[in-house]
Amino acid sequence: VLRWQPMIRRATLEDLDHIIDLSIDFSAGYYHRELDLKKTRTMITTLIQGGVSFVSSNGFICGLVCPDIFRDAEHLVEVGWYATDRSGIKLFDAFVQAGRDLKVDEIRMTTLNTSPPVAEHIIRSRGFVSAETHYTLII
Repeated sequence: VLRWQPMIRRATLEDLDHIIDLSIDFSAGYYHRELDLKKTRTMITTLIQGGVSFVSSNGFICGLVCPDIFRDAEHLVEVGWYATDRSGIKLFDAFVQAGRDLKVDEIRMTTLNTSPPVAEHIIRSRGFVSAETHYTLII
């Protein structure tokens, strides 16, 4: 039986509009407010050019390598992960492998209170553990 395999690849600036469109969908579904498109375009450009970003036909994941301010360590910090199909799992796996290839000390993933339960299941099934609690004050 042949199974569908999503094509996952490093994002390029040619993917910018595609990722913006997905970001608009994500924001509408999970934040219920419009994006600042200028700010979003700038941030995604930065993540493509200087971060770790992967894309599929129906999803993306991106993050940055950041130093730890308390220890001699580096983290690959995910700042966006969204897919409208099962490519989300493959995007996540590519992101984790990139962290391993970069030899970072930790990979940090975030879910929202409104994220589907499968997101946390995927993260935990790959050996991640809960490390911090994040609080938000919307102003």
